[in-house]
Amino acid sequence: MKTCTVCKTNKPLTEYYNLKASKDGKSYRCIPCDTIARNRYTNAYPERVKKALRERNWKYKYDMEPHKYDIMLSQQDSKCAICGSKHDKQSDYFAVDHNHSTGAVRGLLCNKCNRGLGFLNDDITTLKRAITYLETH
Repeated sequence: MKTCTVCKTNKPLTEYYNLKASKDGKSYRCIPCDTIARNRYTNAYPERVKKALRERNWKYKYDMEPHKYDIMLSQQDSKCAICGSKHDKQSDYFAVDHNHSTGAVRGLLCNKCNRGLGFLNDDITTLKRAITYLETH
């Protein structure tokens, strides 16, 4: 049993999230109090939370740290690697394009270009047919 530091209720340890840094391995807030606190933080700082989730996603999916994203963006002159569009806002991010077979990061793309490649299954033959189609029509 443990007492939540927020609601002051004595609850079983199953009512707490695991936290390696604490002495007993459990969070100091019970799950319901922790949920309320997290929701307040998310509502108070939505852009900060969005940025942190995006960066965590980069690390998990592509093993890419934020500074590597910034380097790649700088190398691309802050433009989409395909169409050359430039993002305007600080909160605007390009999609991290990657090879679905190997997981290797290829570049940063605007959402339209990233989706276009995805809809055509990254298939070079289909992309060439699309070019031919556009050239003839």
